[in-house]
Amino acid sequence: MSQEKRMSNKITDALDKIYSNRLNRVTVQIGMFILGFIYGGLKGKELDYLSPIIMSCEVLAWLSFILLARTLFHDRIALGAGAFAGFIWLMFRDAATMPFAAGTAAIFVHFYRNRQAPGQIHAWYLFVWYLAAAIYCGIFGHTMLVINIIFWGVLISGAVLNWRKSRNAARLNERQAAPVEEFKQASQNPVEEPSSLEQQIYRLVNKYTLPDTLVVHLTGIITQAEKILQCMKSDPRDVGPGRRFLERYLPLVENIAARGQILSEQLSDEAQRENAITELAVVLERVERAFKQQHQALLENDSLDFEAELLTLDKLLKTDGFGK
Repeated sequence: MSQEKRMSNKITDALDKIYSNRLNRVTVQIGMFILGFIYGGLKGKELDYLSPIIMSCEVLAWLSFILLARTLFHDRIALGAGAFAGFIWLMFRDAATMPFAAGTAAIFVHFYRNRQAPGQIHAWYLFVWYLAAAIYCGIFGHTMLVINIIFWGVLISGAVLNWRKSRNAARLNERQAAPVEEFKQASQNPVEEPSSLEQQIYRLVNKYTLPDTLVVHLTGIITQAEKILQCMKSDPRDVGPGRRFLERYLPLVENIAARGQILSEQLSDEAQRENAITELAVVLERVERAFKQQHQALLENDSLDFEAELLTLDKLLKTDGFGK
């Protein structure tokens, strides 16, 4: 690191340390007030010996020093631009208003450099500049039209940029928070997992074309399955038993529905087809009754007695050729 860079870092660290203390900030403000009135009083006499003019120069210098102090502690590049503008100003104009020229250049360079992240503090310093500009125009009798256009233009532009920044930050936070929120919900409420169960129910509704005798019981099973899912969503205690039940019996119902469709479409003998469909209807009726009982058990949060009935149903399904 070069010696100039090290010196610059030391100056920056020293200024940051000074500004970090509230007492130091108050002292700086008092110092600028005194310095502004001393400088403005002395240089104001070069313009006019009338008291109102001298007083205006004193306030103008004080406000200009406030602007320069902002860039001294927060944006030394802008301060350098202000110093250069003040030097040029001295070559063509008076020394009494030189701080205003330097402060104006410095603060607007500072605004430009912070255009992506304007804050309320920038609006405050814009108002300080507006007061200084009004005093400057009062001293020389200039119109405030251009000053007003600049003030409102910068103020409105800063408000729009700040609104866009806030909106983009809110959108970014939403995008970052969405995966976290989804993870929390999935952790706290495992019932969000059974998308495969919902897909099985969807297939039962849309995939199979069955005779009316079977459709009646299949519709009842689907209705009860959806009610079981609703219980799982509303009561975390129902998640475990509800999922185990659906995972056990929904595949069997699909198996029965698939066999019923095949038999109804491929058996050419009417008597055999009717007999096979009747047997399947009996099986589906048993399963439908089991789904209803499971739903009631979940509503009552009491599935101990129902486990014995499920074992009996398992045996019957295995006997009919549908067991696992």
